Amino acid sequence: MERSSYALLLVAIFIGLYQNLDTLLGTRYGVKGKCAVVTGASSGIGVSIAEALAEEGVSKIIVAARRFKKLSKVAETMKRKYPNTETIAVKVDVLSKSDRVELRKIADEKFGDKCVTILVNNAGVEYWHPFETLPDEKLDQQINVNLLSLMKMTKDFLPRILKARAGHIVNIASQAALFAVPYGQAYAASKAGVRGFTKGIRAEFRHRGKITVGVVLPGYISNTGMYADMQKNSEKKGFENLDEYVWYNKYFVGSSDPYDSSKAVIDSIKYDVPEVNVNYLFGANINRLHSTISEIFPRVWDWVLPNIMVKPVEFTMKLAKLRETEDTFSGK
Repeated sequence: MERSSYALLLVAIFIGLYQNLDTLLGTRYGVKGKCAVVTGASSGIGVSIAEALAEEGVSKIIVAARRFKKLSKVAETMKRKYPNTETIAVKVDVLSKSDRVELRKIADEKFGDKCVTILVNNAGVEYWHPFETLPDEKLDQQINVNLLSLMKMTKDFLPRILKARAGHIVNIASQAALFAVPYGQAYAASKAGVRGFTKGIRAEFRHRGKITVGVVLPGYISNTGMYADMQKNSEKKGFENLDEYVWYNKYFVGSSDPYDSSKAVIDSIKYDVPEVNVNYLFGANINRLHSTISEIFPRVWDWVLPNIMVKPVEFTMKLAKLRETEDTFSGK
């Protein structure tokens, strides 16, 4: 075998080990028998996360969201699929202090003092828009829902976790925390804040008992979220070539499905993983490579966006302009 072949083999082995390092180290914490709270659980990856926790055997789970009608359907489905897990649906607006206090009160009543708490902060919003005309209320909404309410929800549940000297907090951020793109600046800022906040509280609380804190960074998710919504209305909204834009995203930055994000949450708990990137290209976590390169060479993204990611940038621009038009017509 030639030296170049040996080198390629060693690189492949290194990548394989690096990709699976956390799981190779073995399980540190179990999920079975614990009690979970999942926000933003009425749709999207929130549903998948709740089901994954039930699949792993949590004894009780509170699914929380604003849209109670949809949330109730999710809870009913889970009760049928996972009869051994007690599922409780609670209507919660994460921006409301009284709602958060009530959620914590219900958790204390349902979980008791003995059950170890898992908190998954998943509630979030995204709004693509040219920044110079972004309505203040949309800017505030993204920062408040995605970041500030997540911090406050964590603060609300910390006394319970610290008293037990055990518990798990998993915050859902986004690849946008690593790769800000045009017209998604407020969303990227909020998710970068989630990433930074998670690192801070992990360092602060991990030595105060069996407490883990991790962040999950999903990227392009098929079958749900922004792309799924746009695909449903592509012709009506002027996105006839949406598949072309999606193709560029999938095959340059990778993709995942809701199951991948829910598995990442479970892995974050079981293996005490500080950060899980969820985007795959041919089985590899491609965005780890992208983020490493951009950290070493900060200017590389200045070249990549206009030269390689032309179609995705065009897509976000179209979406942003559409939102701008809708705001103009609605008088916002």
